[in-house]
Amino acid sequence: MRPTELREHLTRLEWTGKLERHIPETSPAMPWAHVISILPFVFYGAIFVHMLRLVLAAAEAQKAGGLPRPPDAELLWLLVLIVLSQIARFGSGLVRTREESIGHRLRRKGKLLPAAIVQANSNYYAPGNVDPWPGALLVSFDPKASESPERLDAVARDLARLKHADRSQLPPAHAAVAWWLFHEMAPVESIAIPPELSHGLTECQLSAATLRPDDYEHDGRLWVLALRKNRSPLAVATIPAKLHALAPVPWLRAFFWRWIVCTS
Repeated sequence: MRPTELREHLTRLEWTGKLERHIPETSPAMPWAHVISILPFVFYGAIFVHMLRLVLAAAEAQKAGGLPRPPDAELLWLLVLIVLSQIARFGSGLVRTREESIGHRLRRKGKLLPAAIVQANSNYYAPGNVDPWPGALLVSFDPKASESPERLDAVARDLARLKHADRSQLPPAHAAVAWWLFHEMAPVESIAIPPELSHGLTECQLSAATLRPDDYEHDGRLWVLALRKNRSPLAVATIPAKLHALAPVPWLRAFFWRWIVCTS
């Protein structure tokens, strides 16, 4: 699957509610947003029952020769249930944690970008490795990087050499990048690459990421989802290759599902 096709596929998976199970792979201890997203069903059921009661009461009143108009209190309860259903429908986004919000934006707004591995745990390259390992990725939001991903490799090689340079002899911006690579702590916020180190590419950054042997690649190149102008380590994620075979539910069914439970 080509990158353009993959991004469309990921968008459809997100629309049908399947992508959040895989990007990110970790889940919060108590997903309040998911809990609240179920509440509209409860309120819709209550609205249906209440309206049925109003219809039956109106029919009885009409048979008795009275007015079929329901009492004001019953109409008020119906209005309250409708308001609560809409609050529950759109309110789950208000209780997302910071991590959930970043993941939500990453899946919906993230750019599919080529990446170059600057460094990775040595176990990642071990024959037969099937486990995830931490690493550092170079990505660029410059369109030239997506058109010619090989340009990232030259930058990545220079950055890898910078790790062992004498930081006291480097300009402050270069020393910050060298220290970021040297201490190998993760997860840490992404760091911007100074223009003089980016070989003509703009908006380059180093990002901590979890690397897996089965991550999506195209023509031998790792591709990732990334959020522009967001330095959080959660704003860059590799893409499990198994998502290729994950089929979204039909569009029509997805539309009605999202109409009920989706949030902004």
